[in-house]
Amino acid sequence: MAYLNFLVAAPEVDVLALSRDTSVVLEPSLVVAVSHLIGYWVEVQPLGKIVGQAVDGGLAVSPDLWHPLRQPVYHRAEAVQALHLQLVEEWERVLADKPVPEDDWYRIEIEKVLRLFRHASDQTECVVSVLERPADHERARRVRIPFKWK
Repeated sequence: MAYLNFLVAAPEVDVLALSRDTSVVLEPSLVVAVSHLIGYWVEVQPLGKIVGQAVDGGLAVSPDLWHPLRQPVYHRAEAVQALHLQLVEEWERVLADKPVPEDDWYRIEIEKVLRLFRHASDQTECVVSVLERPADHERARRVRIPFKWK
């Protein structure tokens, strides 16, 4: 099952507040939505591993936030800055080795991840990764999306 993965840039104080009280609603400075598959389908290494870590890695926000695949996770601001540098370095290396068309799905998804991490790094913010609700009503009603998105 492929889920939409929301990557959310938010101040660390707000993410820590959410970790203590799951009724808190984050007001992100930026949200991008990428396919959860981008973390697993990039075959070029080490780019694929780094994208996977960026999209799916990090610390659990709270054990009280449930999802059937994985609960929301986040990267602290220092980790965001380190991941951003690794992503940029590896993406530039890939593009130097072999041009990727502007309309290529992989390129579009990777560049959304890069944009979010660049923004969060510049703002010294955390990145929270939240998967969309499942399609079935029974499990979907148990999943809380803990941020506002315009």
